[in-house]
Amino acid sequence: MISIGTVVGLSQYRMKRLLAYSTLKSIESFLFYLIQYSLTNGKTFLILLGFGYMMANSKSLLTGSVNRSIQFLDQLKGKGKSNPLLGLSLAICLFSMAGIPPLIGLFAKQMVLYSSTHGGYYFLSIIAILVSVISASYYLKILRVIYFDTPDQFTETVSTDNTRILSRYY
Repeated sequence: MISIGTVVGLSQYRMKRLLAYSTLKSIESFLFYLIQYSLTNGKTFLILLGFGYMMANSKSLLTGSVNRSIQFLDQLKGKGKSNPLLGLSLAICLFSMAGIPPLIGLFAKQMVLYSSTHGGYYFLSIIAILVSVISASYYLKILRVIYFDTPDQFTETVSTDNTRILSRYY
């Protein structure tokens, strides 16, 4: 679709049609980015649910209480080592959202940046790149917690009023 819009746009001499073909390219790249980001973000939430169920099953055996939701980042300490498949899946999703090659997030960001620079929006493109770098830093922070931080010797539960309660393993 992008190639058709580009080729047909080359032969246009009417301004409105030329802008319509270039807009088609930017809408298509935006939709591609939106779909890929939504799917990747959805997969990330499903993986976090998987980590929550994994933690709930291990805690229910020890304490008898079941809490399936992950609400704090430090609840994920060391979970990549205890469940490597979920950890790897989460790492792939986060790398894709950060735009690391060869994952699909890179191509989506590249398409959007290509469309914006060819549309003359250079300042917006620079802002998008800066925002992408900032977001990559907190995606990497999540991966650091999952793989490199050691779990605490405490179990953590969250009460109904969202306060944190810590208790020791026995």
